Amino acid sequence: MPTASTVFDGFSHQASRASYSTCTPHTVALSPALDKSAYPLLSREHANADLTQLTQFIAERSSYALSVSFPYRTVLDSVRATLPDTVQVEQIALLTQKILQEIGDAHGRLVNIEQYIPAVFSPVCFGRVGRLCFAYDPVQRELLDPLYPYVHSIDGLPIDSWLACADALSAGTYGSSSSKTLRGFLFMRYIGLLRNELGLPQRDILRISLRNTNDDALVEHQVSLSEQLITPPAPLNLPKESRMLDNNIAYLRIYSQHDDALPPLIHANMARFKDSRALIIDARQCGGGVRDNLLALFPYFMAPNSAPYIANVCKLRIPKGQEPEFNPIGQLDTWDKKVPYRHDPMVAAKDIAALEQFLSTFQPVWEPPPKAFSDWYFMALRPDSQKYYYDKPVYLMVDWGVGSAGDIFSSSFKDWGNIQLVGMPTNGRSGNAITFTLPHSQVSFMLSTMASFQKDGQLYEGTGVSPDYHLAHTIQDWLGHTDSQLERTQLLIQQQLDV
Repeated sequence: MPTASTVFDGFSHQASRASYSTCTPHTVALSPALDKSAYPLLSREHANADLTQLTQFIAERSSYALSVSFPYRTVLDSVRATLPDTVQVEQIALLTQKILQEIGDAHGRLVNIEQYIPAVFSPVCFGRVGRLCFAYDPVQRELLDPLYPYVHSIDGLPIDSWLACADALSAGTYGSSSSKTLRGFLFMRYIGLLRNELGLPQRDILRISLRNTNDDALVEHQVSLSEQLITPPAPLNLPKESRMLDNNIAYLRIYSQHDDALPPLIHANMARFKDSRALIIDARQCGGGVRDNLLALFPYFMAPNSAPYIANVCKLRIPKGQEPEFNPIGQLDTWDKKVPYRHDPMVAAKDIAALEQFLSTFQPVWEPPPKAFSDWYFMALRPDSQKYYYDKPVYLMVDWGVGSAGDIFSSSFKDWGNIQLVGMPTNGRSGNAITFTLPHSQVSFMLSTMASFQKDGQLYEGTGVSPDYHLAHTIQDWLGHTDSQLERTQLLIQQQLDV
């Protein structure tokens, strides 16, 4: 089995691990006021009450605020002490968004952020290849300028300043690099918001200066902004269909983690892939959702007499004040997670025995405080007598568009049997998010209430799952014209099969 720093076809990846003690949090403050004629106002008293309630929600319900050093209480106290006579609802909303990005919670976010930001959006989208940012037309899937693809500056401000602002608003200090790719580039469409945060004037035109890597010349394109946010097609333009590839290599496409139609297709496809020489499972850009795909697929890779396999453990934040009467049984054994409790008498004895053996050597990178959290919940995967054992080489393709249930999916396959991960690191999030609402502004937001761990002890938050072979996308891959990642995976398979 290759290590996480294996080099293949000119690409390498060293597994990243969140170093919470060395991270410097972004500065968090109240955003500049927007046009007061367009946005509702709160009194200082009501704004103060909402920020007090936000502090309380985080203190009493957040599962990840205790895992990082960000002083959210101090920051919110400082903002409350300097509130003006009136505060825009949008300012409370955006401050909430900023705070949520700094408490180590990748599920933390506003509900429907678009209602709190200026309706000034870019029709041009942005992407990343290596360290360079490029601009493209998402509808036509073409570069804004094929000869000068890379963004140098926008409105005269270096692109790095724009990206840093988008990252701070969407992924924060502790977000993984994959989370910044996924969310930061989505936030780059919010030109009105970013201009307000960066102190830039609002104009109808966006000036994008482009360059190439061959000379120092710059080319400026002026783009008319829109009041309508266009939802761009997904990057990479991947298929939904599974199929047989050349050389009797099977290709199983996991295009989603929340489509009920997919688990039955997994069974049908695995039936026709039984005699293949190797299997590619392509989970790129599958997002999050539920664990049904994992439960349907993983038993094909377990020998008939295998013991239950503990792939994920987690603890639930106990709501403050409910500690004495809190009943943990069944709290996470739900339709989307199916994660039973350690002391649930209804759980099979084999599963409990496997869990206890697992916990005897398990060392989490962070210990949730016992008084604030439940004991362990866990996910056990088991062989299925109705499913054959696929013992040929398996290659799971992942990337930055894989998160939440997708992260659980990926980490379960990591380092298991004859399975290798290829592609790019996953998003890094797992949290049992719940919606909370502030009383006066009626700002609603998501907050994680579960601390979830990979089997090696790492949190998903800020880390994700690293591939064994790092295969980055190209610009043409992002635009959907090629799929060099799949081609290089096929080449890797052929090289290993020929050995």
